[in-house]
Amino acid sequence: MSSSYDRERKIGALGTGIRLVVASILIVVPIMRAGFAPWDLIGALVVFPLMAVGIERLLSDGIKRVGPPALRSRSSGLAAIWSLNVAVLVLVLALAIGLTYVTPIDGGAIWLFFGLSMFLAAARGDAGCEVLALENALTGHRDPVGCIAFAPLDALEARRAAAKAEIWGGPHRTERN
Repeated sequence: MSSSYDRERKIGALGTGIRLVVASILIVVPIMRAGFAPWDLIGALVVFPLMAVGIERLLSDGIKRVGPPALRSRSSGLAAIWSLNVAVLVLVLALAIGLTYVTPIDGGAIWLFFGLSMFLAAARGDAGCEVLALENALTGHRDPVGCIAFAPLDALEARRAAAKAEIWGGPHRTERN
């Protein structure tokens, strides 16, 4: 599922801006309400990213080995990508919530994880939900994990950029590279 990193931004200015606003809210509000302990930072920066990578790899490998033919090939269509993405997101969230009951990691760590991940992905210009943002940044990959919330905005910006490129006769590019 890994793809080599290219420097082209996958999101435009509007997608970046909205992600930065949402990331700020996800980071600031829980901290203002309850603060966070060192365990929360460890959960947000180490435990949850490792869980996300592990779950994504297990599900991706499982689909490649025993999944239906339509889902085995990542290039077979959007259904395969979205099925995997939704499963990864739901499992990461469920396991993270479960960990808050059996470890000192608090629920604020979940918000912090998603906020920091979204901020990092916005800074890198990566599209989709940001469950794998930290791993992608460390390895230089851009593993595509789509997002129901941002996909319409990303598609709209991509169409707008393609139309702009067609008018000006240039290659398909987002606002700023």
